[in-house]
Amino acid sequence: MRQWYARMEDLLQVACQRAPRNMTKAEWQQFMGSEPYRQTCPNLLPGDWEISVVENEQYDVFLSHNSADKPAVEILARRLMEAGLTPWPG
Repeated sequence: MRQWYARMEDLLQVACQRAPRNMTKAEWQQFMGSEPYRQTCPNLLPGDWEISVVENEQYDVFLSHNSADKPAVEILARRLMEAGLTPWPG
């Protein structure tokens, strides 16, 4: 069975529900060419987002979670970072 979307908004909503993250800048350039980079899914982390663990680094929040909760924890981590906090998801 195939599903067709008549409205771009519906297609974007489904894509953002299924995608694990936004595109990286390199992926954007590959597929979108000269179109200026932007996050297309506001509910997802930026494509280039990653947390690096550095010895003795200070974290404000420890986020422990199971794999089923990962999408929600990534959203929470992004919001904490936007608020100026440094999360460490374990």
